[in-house]
Amino acid sequence: MSDNTRFKLSFRVNHPTISASEIVKTFAMPTTKRFQSVGEPRISPSGEILGGKHQKTSVGFEFHEHALRCDEVDIEDMILEELGKIDLQITAHLAVTGGRCAFILGIFTDEYIGLELGTALNDLLSASKIEIWFYIYGGKD
Repeated sequence: MSDNTRFKLSFRVNHPTISASEIVKTFAMPTTKRFQSVGEPRISPSGEILGGKHQKTSVGFEFHEHALRCDEVDIEDMILEELGKIDLQITAHLAVTGGRCAFILGIFTDEYIGLELGTALNDLLSASKIEIWFYIYGGKD
């Protein structure tokens, strides 16, 4: 990949019954500015009340503020490093109680790319019930 290809990695937890504050306490990671708890009123980013209530809790955790260059940081190594900081029994428990945990990998590129994730990473993700979601964006980050 060239120096034009960049990525952002984050972690998302969704759950149908556990509050955002409980999830934030459980995972000692920096959160995004926006998160929601199940049962809270739906509000737009600008503060407008949208009606209805959130059907699930959603909390995002950011690992870095700006997109990183793929030719400088190994994506698989970074995911493995962040996995080492997470209690994998908790993620498995959240999954069996109706929740979802996922790494979100956003890739910004204007070229064809390939991405390989090895069996060690896939085995850890599977055993801990953590998903990986890929978002590929054309153009600049």
